[in-house]
Amino acid sequence: MNYAGFWIRFVANFIDGLVLMVPLMLLQFALMPKFLMQGQGTMNYGTTNTDMHSYLGLYLLIGYLITGAYYVLMTGSKHKGTLGKMAMSIEVVDEAGEGLTYRKSFVRYIGSILSGIILNIGYLMVAFHSQKRALHDLIANSYVVAKRK
Repeated sequence: MNYAGFWIRFVANFIDGLVLMVPLMLLQFALMPKFLMQGQGTMNYGTTNTDMHSYLGLYLLIGYLITGAYYVLMTGSKHKGTLGKMAMSIEVVDEAGEGLTYRKSFVRYIGSILSGIILNIGYLMVAFHSQKRALHDLIANSYVVAKRK
């Protein structure tokens, strides 16, 4: 297998970030008026504000669902990767070189959250691992490789 390295995966993730920015910004604009109409026009970070926490909690929950759906559905599809990965001509496969199931794709997405939580060390592993695997690749037993022609 021709493993995809750190920088090509970085660019693919950057592209995915741009793609996800649109629905996440629309979500923010959809939720913000409700928050502002409650008279909470400014966010006081030094105080406890139940309405602000509810808004942020709802935004994070829906944001994770949108992001998760994007990654799981795209990676588990026949495309074997997100729009960013397709743009960079790389794909996510299992040990046999086949596409991931949706279940494995979900496990990989949950692993990617863990990769980010630990100061992105899970992502940085790609630069040092012999098979260019991130923590979430190890968890889901997946590989990111150059597309076969």
